[in-house]
Amino acid sequence: MKEKKNLYKFIIALLILAITFTLSITLGRYPISMEDFGKIILGGEVNPTTKLVFFQLRLPRTIMVVLGGLGLGMAGSIYQMIFKNPLATPDIMGVSSGANLGAAIAIIFFTGGSFVLGFSAFLGGLLGVITAIGLTNLSKDKGISSIVLAGIVITSIAQGIIMMLKYFADPERQLAAIEF
Repeated sequence: MKEKKNLYKFIIALLILAITFTLSITLGRYPISMEDFGKIILGGEVNPTTKLVFFQLRLPRTIMVVLGGLGLGMAGSIYQMIFKNPLATPDIMGVSSGANLGAAIAIIFFTGGSFVLGFSAFLGGLLGVITAIGLTNLSKDKGISSIVLAGIVITSIAQGIIMMLKYFADPERQLAAIEF
């Protein structure tokens, strides 16, 4: 009985995902009709502008949103399982502050655009986790409380470095970008 309920919930979730996926692609400043959407999916002829909007803008963005949501959901679930706390967040291990620091470093020292910014934020978050785990391994007590305390240390250090970078940042361009 419980398995049947879970199957129904899964099917409903998939239907909601399919509906929102379709709405995300069809709604916007340049609307794509359901007829054009169907023609694109089935390989029919449509206006070249509609095809361009579909393949160059809407479809990649929608896929990235779905993948990002799945990744965040899995990460949140893993954090909650590790810390045995339904309110656990990436802040606990210093991931968010590490990512903020990575992004701030990219803004100050690199001029690569959004890819460099995202990659630096990812590396900063990863470095925050690795450093927190390294600090936990240095302590005698390797429990959850040591991980949390290491995360607090990483968060404090990263925030301090970000404040220093803000002090030396160009107030016209870089400071606003870091704050945003």
